[in-house]
Amino acid sequence: MKQTTMKLRIVTLVLVFATVLVSCSKKELQQTQKPLESIRIGYVPYSSSMPALVAVEKGFAKAQGLDVQLVRLETSNEAIIALTKGDIQGLMGIGLPSLLAIEVKTPGTFKFIWYAVETGPHSVNALLVPVKSEATDIESLRGKTVGTFSGATQLLNLQAIFKTALGDTDAVKISQVAPNLQLQALENGEIAALFTIEPQVTIATEKGIGRILVDNPRSKYIMDPFPGGGGVLATAFITAKPELAKKLRTAFDSAIESIRADESAAKSLLPKYAPVESEIAAKTRLYGWWTSSQVDLKSLQSMADLLEHDGIVKGHVDVKNIVMPGE
Repeated sequence: MKQTTMKLRIVTLVLVFATVLVSCSKKELQQTQKPLESIRIGYVPYSSSMPALVAVEKGFAKAQGLDVQLVRLETSNEAIIALTKGDIQGLMGIGLPSLLAIEVKTPGTFKFIWYAVETGPHSVNALLVPVKSEATDIESLRGKTVGTFSGATQLLNLQAIFKTALGDTDAVKISQVAPNLQLQALENGEIAALFTIEPQVTIATEKGIGRILVDNPRSKYIMDPFPGGGGVLATAFITAKPELAKKLRTAFDSAIESIRADESAAKSLLPKYAPVESEIAAKTRLYGWWTSSQVDLKSLQSMADLLEHDGIVKGHVDVKNIVMPGE
């Protein structure tokens, strides 16, 4: 009986000691763990924002101690306003013409940390026409109305395409429509053609709304590889919190590597962030990407110079000034 009592006392003491140890460990862990740094990042609901979506969903941002809050913005104009007002610390998936226009107007507003690039199979843009259209090439659009969704980026890209392909940005009439109405405008015959990007290209072709007249006109008529845009951070944020900015860059670099390794997994995230069904998302094409260490400054500068030469961007930009410095 005495032995049994003694054993019970020993077991009880061991349990109490273990409980104290666990409690102390948890307390010490809580004291040493820093809360995640909260950062607001704006994105447009297209695959051009993919690295930001993957960085959040796959935990690359959290692994860097960052709580990235994704803020959906419908157009490039809305997104740019949010960045310049300081409502967000970064902006993902915005086209290069729009970003260059910001740099011309207010130099030093942002710095690039990753880049969306089109070349070869990695293209996301197309000129669509109604399925029954008699148009056979881009020349067939001369004098007609070509639509694109609202925002400065698509307008500037389309102007650059027609400047090269038809010799004059006024060779066609450009009509901008709300993003959610662009396919409806094509289907109803309100426009003769539509210049758009994924996932709208795949939605149109899969649902019989339109057919591709010219695939990847940006690379065909502007330049190849085509630096389409990418992700930027506000310079004010980089200056105020340089270590956080570096961590964000690392998270996005990891996200890009993840996309390259498994595009299907990345595409599966689109329905959560963009108005697209899972079946369509799986068939969409994605950009190629340059990470922060892979940027081709020569191509980026050539693109900026071309847009300046054609009068699409109203001023000169030295791209070295809009790239976040490496380590």
